[in-house]
Amino acid sequence: MPKIVDHEQYRGELLEKCFHLFSEKGFSNVSMREIAREAGVSTGALYHYFPNKHAILEQMFLYVGQRDVAEAVARTAVTGSFEDRLVIFFEFFLERESSFQSLLLLSIDFIRNYDSPDSERLVHQWANFYLQSMQRYLEIPEAIAMTIGIYLNGLVYQTKLCPSLVPAREAVELFRDLLINYLREHTDPKNRVCRVCPFMVDRPGPGGGNGSPGH
Repeated sequence: MPKIVDHEQYRGELLEKCFHLFSEKGFSNVSMREIAREAGVSTGALYHYFPNKHAILEQMFLYVGQRDVAEAVARTAVTGSFEDRLVIFFEFFLERESSFQSLLLLSIDFIRNYDSPDSERLVHQWANFYLQSMQRYLEIPEAIAMTIGIYLNGLVYQTKLCPSLVPAREAVELFRDLLINYLREHTDPKNRVCRVCPFMVDRPGPGGGNGSPGH
């Protein structure tokens, strides 16, 4: 009886291998032949799934993004206060810091070597996917999601440059506490996020009752 192949699962396994290869050597430094060799498939089989290297990178960004978001959603979907969800989210980031670092450096390398509207579109599509997912599942305004994204991207890059100078956990926990404390000050007219404060809400507890308001 012929073996039944789950093509989507197999495609995902190939993309996972490509992610590690691109992260290690850089997108521009590997060929389709080398990708096939590292993935343990024939060049023809690789072309069957991906028409070219750019298609691999585009689908790889989407695959890794969906994988990360699915796990983050599973964690932040738990009941609890707004602050609890932020704590869970930042802890997830710390666990995946090396993966996020690889994605960021890979996207920078790609744009630097392939400066074109299409390369910018691809990277912007990947970045927007993360930001929109963060906004949707943490239930925060776009401006707050953008602020978090900018900080974390900067931190990832800085810890790559000076790993001993910038302890990631300490920096993330400090930013998290500053953000939570700032958002709590919703009654202060000088707080520019007052106009979006209804987003800071708790989710119902396990018994179905309502939690206390986040602020």
